[in-house]
Amino acid sequence: MRFKKDLVCYMFVLMLVAQGCGINSNTYSGKKIKLEFAGVRDIPNEAWIKVDGIKYTHYSDYDLQGQDSYSLQASKSKYTVQGQNRSEPNNPFTIALNLSNNLSFNSKKEDYSLAMVVPDQTYLLHIAGTLILSRADSTEFTIETPKEYPVKISVID
Repeated sequence: MRFKKDLVCYMFVLMLVAQGCGINSNTYSGKKIKLEFAGVRDIPNEAWIKVDGIKYTHYSDYDLQGQDSYSLQASKSKYTVQGQNRSEPNNPFTIALNLSNNLSFNSKKEDYSLAMVVPDQTYLLHIAGTLILSRADSTEFTIETPKEYPVKISVID
């Protein structure tokens, strides 16, 4: 009887530990992964996407959006003009294009060993807001996002 009580307690503790260990994110692994930005209008400030181990963060603050090759726009940009706070939406295609540029820049820094847009698939970015990512050597890589990240992501290979 005591063994059953101990087992139930251990199972309960294990469930609590599992809930606190990164289960608030989605992980996608494959050789080719598709990201669809078309129609996405709700990427919040400080949302993030981790591609091949590199974290890219979305910012609403206009001054933070292009600060480095890891920063992206959120769905809305906030800025100040003559002391007045303003806000305007960002085109999801522009957000996808900036992510594509950042991925290419960072992959080039690492001798093209990181995931980037498949060269013969760049037309999809311009006509559909879709990125098809792969590594140059066609090995598997991982994308991680918070559960609430609004971009549709699917493994295609």
